[in-house]
Amino acid sequence: MSKQKTLLLRNRNQVTLPKEMLIEGVHEYEYEKLSDGTFRLIPLTAIPLSQRYFWTERWQKGELQASEDLRAGRYKDYDDVEELIRDLNSGRKSSRLKKAR
Repeated sequence: MSKQKTLLLRNRNQVTLPKEMLIEGVHEYEYEKLSDGTFRLIPLTAIPLSQRYFWTERWQKGELQASEDLRAGRYKDYDDVEELIRDLNSGRKSSRLKKAR
């Protein structure tokens, strides 16, 4: 856990959260008061925080490229994992040999 810091209770019972506590794109929070008197803030997002990476521009570009590769037939099928590993290893060896020349 991080070091505790003090927040001020302002007029009309308002609290301002420091920038380091904010989550980009989150503007609403649920809260609950725990039995020990502490409060817990729960970010409300349309997309769960654990899945936000999927909606980043970089990830979406990768998804688009993967879909295009599938449509164009740029992939290989393997009968089992061992065959995949052999293929991956053979590519490494040949690429190392090409670099050494």
